[in-house]
Amino acid sequence: MSEKKTKLLPLLASYVVGYLWVKCMTSGFLPGRRWDFPVFTFLFFLWAGWALNKKCPASRESWFWMGCTVLISLCIGFGRCRASEPLAFLALHGFAAYWVVCRAGLLTDRITGPMLPLDAVAAGILAPFGNFFLRIKTLSANLRQQLSEGHPVKWQSWAVSAAVLIIALPILILAASLLGQADAVFGAVWDKLTGWLKLELSVDFFDFLFYLILSLPVGAYLWGLVGSCQERREAWFSGSRVRF
Repeated sequence: MSEKKTKLLPLLASYVVGYLWVKCMTSGFLPGRRWDFPVFTFLFFLWAGWALNKKCPASRESWFWMGCTVLISLCIGFGRCRASEPLAFLALHGFAAYWVVCRAGLLTDRITGPMLPLDAVAAGILAPFGNFFLRIKTLSANLRQQLSEGHPVKWQSWAVSAAVLIIALPILILAASLLGQADAVFGAVWDKLTGWLKLELSVDFFDFLFYLILSLPVGAYLWGLVGSCQERREAWFSGSRVRF
């Protein structure tokens, strides 16, 4: 598998991961919701590890932080967490983000130590928010490259087009439906169009659109974290400069 493909596939998978996060935090995606957080934690590690696999081998310390994150998710799943729910969720997300930076070999001192607060800031704020639009930039750059080279359309172009369609179509349908409720003329046209296309826009369908729209910034945040760690070669902070 080519290097470009190994980088683009995890990026496209971030749309699914973002959607599952929203479902996990709201209505759940499994019956009973008991195993939502452990299952999502497993899928997150599988996805992020896949994206970072080619960068460097997993260190022993990264396995430790992974174990801590899994343990918290299991405690939440079994209802055995002694901390309050907000603290448990915050710890779960913080440990997972810190694991990404550790797994990518981007800790300030290469290992966990006195610089842990700075590495936590890099994992939770600098990496994801500083690269919040990385997913859009990568997709658009890939599409422009495919078009400029003049080669036959490859799977990357179709994948990027599908990703753009996933983003644009739900927003368009939701906006048209809301406009149809506000304007009688447009509402009649919209009803005829959906009837001609034989679309049944049920409540479940609009729930799906709502979750999908919410998942877009979540997926952008997650890929900002994982994607930036995939590309970066140096830690965000220099230990020698921080120390007095």
